[in-house]
Amino acid sequence: MERLFDASSLVNLMLKKGASALDLVKGGHLLDLTLYEVGNALWRLEREKKLTVEEVRHLMEAVSRLTRWVGMISVSEVNLAEVMERAVEGGIIFYDASYVVAAKLKGATLITDDAKLARVASAEVEVQNSRDL
Repeated sequence: MERLFDASSLVNLMLKKGASALDLVKGGHLLDLTLYEVGNALWRLEREKKLTVEEVRHLMEAVSRLTRWVGMISVSEVNLAEVMERAVEGGIIFYDASYVVAAKLKGATLITDDAKLARVASAEVEVQNSRDL
């Protein structure tokens, strides 16, 4: 089964499972946007003193390595007008709508821990939570 991981699921998997999370993600897909969203989430966790600078660095190095073992989906592959349409219709942010469109494009199950995104996306694609992996 093809899988597309959003930032919420990827961060949660890394925080819960450490390096073994990479094995769950290998062979799946990530949007190029996901790398920036993950970096921002980890930066926020460091600012909130929930992670150390060293932990954040280690996790980002793991994310960098992961890009070799997943299919990276570039913004140029996704129809941005369709993304906007999904965002407006679903009442979700543009970033989240891009995951719906990309999952549909790849015929992939969307792995997300974002409840609102999961609810909206489930009308168009299969959705799974990272806890279920």
